[in-house]
Formats: sequence, structure tokens, C-alpha cells
Amino acid sequence: MQLLVLRSVISSVVFLAIMNKNFSYYMWKSIPKKYVKDLISRVIQGLILMVCIFSSIKYFPLVFVSLISNLTPLLTALLSFILFKKGLSRLDTAILIVSFVGVTVLITGSPPKSADIEEDSQTTSTKKGDRNMIIGTIMLVLIPILSSSVVLFIHHLKSLSEISVSSILTFAILVIYGPLLLFTDGYAIILDFDTHDWIISIFLGLSSSVVQISKNKALQYEEPAKLAVLMYFQSVLQLILDVLFLNTQFTGQ
Repeated sequence: MQLLVLRSVISSVVFLAIMNKNFSYYMWKSIPKKYVKDLISRVIQGLILMVCIFSSIKYFPLVFVSLISNLTPLLTALLSFILFKKGLSRLDTAILIVSFVGVTVLITGSPPKSADIEEDSQTTSTKKGDRNMIIGTIMLVLIPILSSSVVLFIHHLKSLSEISVSSILTFAILVIYGPLLLFTDGYAIILDFDTHDWIISIFLGLSSSVVQISKNKALQYEEPAKLAVLMYFQSVLQLILDVLFLNTQFTGQ
């Protein structure tokens, strides 16, 4: 949660710099009244999704969370067909399914170090008797559902500026989750930050802004179903970076 808020602080600075004197235009003047409720729904879903992701990682191994999240593109394509009547061609469908299988093989074939696996197993087994595991399971299931819903809502709001949609969620995270850390002494961790930690935090904030703007912009031009397959590149790229920089060992199946 601390990392989420800190990332949002830096992203907010980026958005404020982009909006500059046009802050009121992006925040409310350019938003038609008919989209206000939909925008609020998108923000609420985004806030809940953040909680689901962090809670799931707390109770389940990261590999398992990644596998469940891997259902998002398939669910996005399905919901896009049901709600928008926008289907995929046979070739696009085949590519989506093959990508799903391929990324699943990559994720399950690149486990963390043995010590991490043992630690995750002990943590999971220890907390299985806890009632919170039920909540964790529910949140885990909600990840692909909410992720797909967020994508569809962004596409529905395609007439709005990508700056407006992205920045409002970022500011909402600060307003909702920022005060919570004050009551839990969550900001104490920042006092122990060194230069390396600040560099990473700034990079996360900058990259978060770019990702949100790019995602919203892409969904303004293309159907969610057709963009769904591109979501799998995130897992592939993540694995490559893990191998290069974090010494993750890929063992295959």
C-alpha cells in the first residue's frame, strides 16, 4: 500500500505538470455530465482492483496470482463480444488462445528461487486456517473480472481525454488510501529510503503515468477484444526482465 501511494504521488506530479494551467479543463470542464457516473464507476473499480491485487499477493504465491491474472485477456474478449457485439476473427481467436497457453507455460516454467517457494508455501499453509484466506480467495477471483471491466469502461469513455481518465484515478488513490497510511504509520518506511529506493520510486511513478496514458489512448482507437492479446506481452517482457536483472531461472515444462 505504501508503494502504491508513493507511486501515485509521483504520478500526480507528472499529471499536474502535463495539465498545467488546464487543470480545471481536464478534471471537470471537459467531462460531459452523462459520463460522470461511468467515470466514478471506473475509479471505484480501479481502487478495488488495487486492493485485490495486493491482498492476493499477501495470501498466495506470486506465480499463482499471475496465472489467475492471465485470464484477463480471454475474459476481456468474451465480455467485449457480449456487451459490444465486437467479436474476433478466427485468426485473432487462435492467436489469443495460443498466447494464453504460451504465457501460462512461461509463468509456470519460471518459478522463483527455492527459498522463495519454500517461504511462500509455509506462508500459505500457515494461513490456510485463517478466515482471511476466504477473503483472499474472493479477491483473487475478482482480479481478472475487475481488470476486464476496467478495460471495457475505459473503452466506453473513449470520448474523454486520456489525461482526464488517468489522472482522476491517480488522484483518487491519494485521497482514499493516503489518509489510511497516516493512521497506520505507513509513511514510516519512507524514512529508511536511500538513494536507490527513491530512484526506483520515481521510475515507478513516471512509468505508471506513461502506462495509464498509453492504455487509455490505445482503447480510444481499437476494440478491447483486439487489444486483449497484447496484454500477454506484459508477462513475456516481465519474464525477460526477471531473467536479465533478477536472475530468475526458467526451467520450462
